[in-house]
Amino acid sequence: MRKVRSYIIFPILLAVWLCNSHFQKENRSNRMLTFSFDPRTIVSKIFKNSEISQTELDPWFHLKNDPGMRTESCEIERGQSGIWVQDMQYGALAQYKIPLKRFRNFPSFVPSPEQPFRKSTTFKWVDNSCPVHLITLEGLCHAMKALDLSRIHIVGDSLNLQFMQALWKLLGHMDDPMTKTSKHDPQWLRYQYSRTVECPSNFQFEIAFTRNDLIDGQETNIEFDKIDDHQFNCGNTEFCFPWNPMYTTYPGKTLLIANAGSHIHSQSDFVQVFDNFLRLIEKRKNPGDIVMFRSTVPGHHGCEDPNVRPLKSISEFEMAPDDFSWNKFDGYNQYARKAIDTYNQNHLDLPIHLLDVAPMTILRKDGHISGPEKCGACGEGDCLHYILPGPLDWWVHLMYSNLVNLVLKQ
Repeated sequence: MRKVRSYIIFPILLAVWLCNSHFQKENRSNRMLTFSFDPRTIVSKIFKNSEISQTELDPWFHLKNDPGMRTESCEIERGQSGIWVQDMQYGALAQYKIPLKRFRNFPSFVPSPEQPFRKSTTFKWVDNSCPVHLITLEGLCHAMKALDLSRIHIVGDSLNLQFMQALWKLLGHMDDPMTKTSKHDPQWLRYQYSRTVECPSNFQFEIAFTRNDLIDGQETNIEFDKIDDHQFNCGNTEFCFPWNPMYTTYPGKTLLIANAGSHIHSQSDFVQVFDNFLRLIEKRKNPGDIVMFRSTVPGHHGCEDPNVRPLKSISEFEMAPDDFSWNKFDGYNQYARKAIDTYNQNHLDLPIHLLDVAPMTILRKDGHISGPEKCGACGEGDCLHYILPGPLDWWVHLMYSNLVNLVLKQ
């Protein structure tokens, strides 16, 4: 069996080193505590009988030899039914090389030999129909090149911002994706930027993000002057930056990943927003593009419970009070699915693909910003967004698996 690459081992050793350092510190202050452990023991236990080495050497080996990846219905069925299973080997792979700046300090979590990683990072999705494969830099580069794509453009609200952050980190980058690095930089750099991904095979592509909570096509009357004061610029609670010109004028081919829903508070408003989005895509009409619309996921009432865990089935899901219109999100998703089906019947040259993350994510009551793992920079009362790494990483893995299906269809 080949050796596992260093960029996988690094986060494991880092977590184990932190754990060992903590216990050594406790030992100095309390002579009765004499526990310490060898990091090599933890690594060898986690990777005993591991089969990930072949995947690392050839990220398409398991895909080309997995009949499920070639099933025509997998793009629709994947993520719809399954269960979350704790797997410490996956937990080791799930850690970023360097955490996002916001998620580097967890006062209530101390790594230990039994729990070297935050618990919410150790659950993997086991699908009942089609496998969901972990994204790799080599694998995504292969898919982008095979589909002749040179950019991924992510448009939407703060959850799609987290999607962008997770994608960037899962590709192995050390820094945060946001280009605003100084307090002297303009605030709008937090909401619209583009980064270059360098592939091992002398190939590169862009990953761009535009914050637009309503994915509208408005290009004028945007109140940019409010951004320096952290005020919303297109409504009472929304940010809207012009994404359509950036998308339509791009000379290459784009994978567009869009979402709207969390900032919409009625079915009629969602219908208007989504129908407008469909018209914008129809106007673009670049057959080489791939367009994905991500479904909208509600938050979880009671995510602060110290004993919170992944739910076993949808029957355990408890809808929160209607403070955030979360109870309307299922109606939004149903409308989006039907509208996409109708649209695709008349637009075979540029179909829209539903990236349906809702069924799998609705089972993840754990891992939220205000959950018991709360980071030092995490606020109160946020049971919608997730800590990264965490459950949201599987949105990226689902997107990657569906993208590979499109390659294999060719």
